[in-house]
Amino acid sequence: MTRPADTPRDVHATRIETIELPQAKSFASFIRSGDEGGPVPCWGALEERFIAEFKEDADRLKLWNVLVENGDRRSLLIFIEQARNQPDVLAKVVSDAHRLAPELQRAVVSLDEADKLLTKEAKRLHPAARQLWEAGAVARCREREQMEARISQLRAFRYFTPDAFDPKDEPPAKSRTEGPNQPGENTTRPPGSNEYEPDGTARTPTLVLDQPGLPSRLAGATEDDQ
Repeated sequence: MTRPADTPRDVHATRIETIELPQAKSFASFIRSGDEGGPVPCWGALEERFIAEFKEDADRLKLWNVLVENGDRRSLLIFIEQARNQPDVLAKVVSDAHRLAPELQRAVVSLDEADKLLTKEAKRLHPAARQLWEAGAVARCREREQMEARISQLRAFRYFTPDAFDPKDEPPAKSRTEGPNQPGENTTRPPGSNEYEPDGTARTPTLVLDQPGLPSRLAGATEDDQ
């Protein structure tokens, strides 16, 4: 199935392609579909590639302008976190903070590294961000912990993993009443039954429903029905 051309992933990549940097097109291609023959990247892998390909302050500043215009809060949150160790980039982030969504403004305010820079910018912030700024260090620390937790969630997944089966081709589930000697088969028997007939042939397995202590499986029921 062909994916629509206007998905958030594609829109993001298309805008990054417009940056006049040699690595912009390769980064955009990676956003769309990953490396050739590889899996589709999630935010963890996207952050790693961003760090590797946009090392210089000037390059990151060009990327920042596109990210702000695009407005994707996840990519902006990752960028804000990475800007903590780049004073010139952080100064630009703080000066543009009023253009961001209120929760992202609060993320900027929560950074210790941005404290002095915000003295002149706080008056332009959204009331929710300005309130955090005025609440003091303890409140900003709590906000920063929430921001870092959210970033950790984004980083936790590096690549999409395809399913082992197409749902329509997935094999049916085995019965829950598997016997100890024939895994995968319905070998549960009533108390007192034997494994073999008197003539030595194997006894036909008997499925017992609703026996005390055993789960039952109704014909035609799905996993969700149980």
